[in-house]
Amino acid sequence: MNGELRKLALKRLIGKRKVSELEKWRRHSLATGVIAKTIADALVSRSVNLDAALCEAGALLHDIGRERTGGMLHGWRGYQILRKERHFLRCARFCITHWLKGRSEEEILKQGDISENLLKKILKEGDFSVLLLEDIVVCVADSMARDDVLVDIKSRYDDARRRYG
Repeated sequence: MNGELRKLALKRLIGKRKVSELEKWRRHSLATGVIAKTIADALVSRSVNLDAALCEAGALLHDIGRERTGGMLHGWRGYQILRKERHFLRCARFCITHWLKGRSEEEILKQGDISENLLKKILKEGDFSVLLLEDIVVCVADSMARDDVLVDIKSRYDDARRRYG
């Protein structure tokens, strides 16, 4: 099943497109998947109990909401998309956790990223403030992929601050 989830996630992400024809966010997701797999495999080799295949598939699909929206709400949209696709129910969580990054309801409201009503709706779906180890792997991998290039986390966040404020 591990290899099957990876194949399904890759097919869902890129379909029959050539990598050179992929949008920037899809190339970023491929890079995030490679980084997540590398991190997860290293942890598993050190006897850390986590689902490496789920980390890779979740990383491949973490930005799938960008198919429908390019804005800040892509995490919520991706969650909604994947919750409807039976193969990816377990991957839907990564769309939210890579976006909210374990912040509490109070922290999110203070930053003003999301309206209070929408945040309450999202939090009814699950406790996304408690990150599982797989969530952390995907968040770190996402933080190390600027577009489709491996970078250190500081550079990635500097870039995000320049682009998004």
